[in-house]
Amino acid sequence: MTLNGKDWERGIKVLEATYHVMQKKDVEGYDMDDFKEAWLSNIPDKLESTNQGKEWLKRRREETLDTKDLFVAYTDSGEAHFVPTVKFLKLSTLMRLDIMKDWIMSLTDYYNDVVEEWQEEIEEQQKEKEQ
Repeated sequence: MTLNGKDWERGIKVLEATYHVMQKKDVEGYDMDDFKEAWLSNIPDKLESTNQGKEWLKRRREETLDTKDLFVAYTDSGEAHFVPTVKFLKLSTLMRLDIMKDWIMSLTDYYNDVVEEWQEEIEEQQKEKEQ
């Protein structure tokens, strides 16, 4: 059976969704770091084995926005900024809105996780003081 481009994209979307769902939930019996490593390393190898997969990977890499310059953080003061790059600004307004919505949701989820860690640290420190 030969997969066309849409089949590849649908399959990758399912894998991405599975990864994100598992990441948000504590799925018993799965080490998320191992799953992420396997997911990130195994998929390109499988895709490289077919012409459709190679085409999809090429397109995916070309369409990927490098975000290393979009967020700037100053660890000495705790200040941070979003600095849109020229490549980001060249995207359509709807695409920028969609991407920013996903970033905000992802950052909010991560922020909430870090707040929980911080609360646990404070509780642990209070227990140590009480002893």
